[in-house]
Parts: sequence; structure tokens; C-alpha cells
Amino acid sequence: MTRTFRGLLLAAGLLATAGAAQAAPSLDIPAAVRIADYFATLTFSSTQSQETATPFSATGGAGTIGFTGSLTTGTPCYDVTGSLGQRSRRVTVTVTAQGTGGICAQVITHNNYQGTVSDLAAGTYDFRIVHVVNGSSSTAYTQQVTVS
Repeated sequence: MTRTFRGLLLAAGLLATAGAAQAAPSLDIPAAVRIADYFATLTFSSTQSQETATPFSATGGAGTIGFTGSLTTGTPCYDVTGSLGQRSRRVTVTVTAQGTGGICAQVITHNNYQGTVSDLAAGTYDFRIVHVVNGSSSTAYTQQVTVS
């Protein structure tokens, strides 16, 4: 359903741009690029380690930002998920650790993760990783990343 909605918006943007060329001056940025800016996608995975935390990094590529990091918890009994937020040239990946409840061993656990934000237009982005543990959030990492 999301892809269908995206396709409809893209088609509407292209039609609007074509019509605007005949009726009024067009904008500096084509409508298709502006629409694509709001439909980035996230691929995210995580693993647990009691020994090693993955260092934070973010690298720009062709339409993408690849990233790594680690969220440390006091037990291994957490589900870790990632979500994406984008507003213009600010991309925020929120990594959420939610306790699973019940009895759990008290062992420092590094929830190491990696991911890719794709379908980005070329340009420089303010990239942020925010950690949320049991509802409490903090900014874990920020970097300017250039996407080609």
C-alpha cells in the first residue's frame, strides 16, 4: 500500500511539473525530487554481545546512508527495533530497546546494530541516531553525511 501511495504521489508531482511548465514558472527543484525526499526507507538489524560494542559510524553513498552503532543495556532481555524519521535534510534513526519483562540475568549487553537509509536525494544531511530505552530518549550520535 505504501509503494502504491508513493507511486501516486510521484505521478501527481510529475503531472504537476508538466502542467506548471505550460501555465506558470516551475520551481527550482523538480517535484519528483521533493516528493522522493519524504519517502526514504530504513533497513535495520541488531545482534547482542556481552563483549564488544560496535562503534558509531555513518557513511553516505549513492542515495543512501549506511550506519552502525550500539545501545547498551543492563540485561539481554530487550527487543531492539529501528525506525526512521525525516524532515527535509534531517534524517533521524530512532533505536528503541523495550524490556521483555520477567526474570533476566543482570549482564551488560551491547545491542549492536547496523542499517541503511535509502531512497535519499543527493545532498548533505544532518544524520542523527536517537536511543530510547524503556521510554527515556537521548541523542547518541550526530554527523553531517553527504549522499551522492
